Amino acid sequence: MDCSYDGSAYAMFWYLQKPGQNLQFLLQELTKDDDLAEDLKGRGNYKHNNSSRQFPLRLNILRFSDSGTYYCALSSTLYEGNVEDVQ
Repeated sequence: MDCSYDGSAYAMFWYLQKPGQNLQFLLQELTKDDDLAEDLKGRGNYKHNNSSRQFPLRLNILRFSDSGTYYCALSSTLYEGNVEDVQ
């Protein structure tokens, strides 16, 4: 699957929404193969190319369980802030 964008991107992400289910985070550009969900380990190729503004996701050995709608998302800024406990 291809993902391209105009402008700049601080971070890139892939999400999957399977039929009848909520959106599920798959990976970000810095995700290591060991940190992927078990069913994706060793089957994916993803590399953010800043110069061409591309972040493709390639899955090898497709499975029926891979079915769904894939979303590519970007963050154009870095957020730094404090998180407080809410009671």
